[in-house]
Amino acid sequence: ASATTNTLLHPFDNVKIRQQARRTSLVDTINELLQDRGLQALLTGIVACFFSTLCYGIVIYPGFEVGKLWLSGQVGIEEAVKYRLLFVWCASSFAAAFACLVAIPWESAKIRIIAKPQYADNVFGVFARIIREEGVGTLYAGYIPYLLRTIVFTIVKFTVFDYFLDLAQYLFPSLPLSTNEASFQLSLVKGAVAGILA
Repeated sequence: ASATTNTLLHPFDNVKIRQQARRTSLVDTINELLQDRGLQALLTGIVACFFSTLCYGIVIYPGFEVGKLWLSGQVGIEEAVKYRLLFVWCASSFAAAFACLVAIPWESAKIRIIAKPQYADNVFGVFARIIREEGVGTLYAGYIPYLLRTIVFTIVKFTVFDYFLDLAQYLFPSLPLSTNEASFQLSLVKGAVAGILA
């Protein structure tokens, strides 16, 4: 879902980057982009945006669950329950580290092609040129700041998601959590709240 949403909203990212670089009004920036390269200017980097978000999503959610299972296996279920918050934070950080590893090359390529549209014909050309001229390491430039930002975001998201039902039961003790319909509705709400707070 995030890959689709981010891809659909990607033209706004191009406008934002251009507006920040040129310090022009929103309308002037959009007109300038369209005059320079037409609709293609708004779509530059869209493939990298899609794959960055897709790779991130494929890794972050299973990574969180695997992280929790692995940590629980290391110390036992009782300790995992006793230190649940710490486990959520550790599993979130674990998942974020791996998700960032697969997403950052796409982010690097996206920024390069948006900043320098003539750099290559497409995102795969960007990868080839960066690797040929600067080495693979350049694709991971910015990994640490990206990781730090993502860890905070991920910790907040998964903490809210993991504790939401506890809070709902505490605030509304008569809430029927056992029915499929109530469970589904609460899952939707906790996902939305986690996304908003993160």
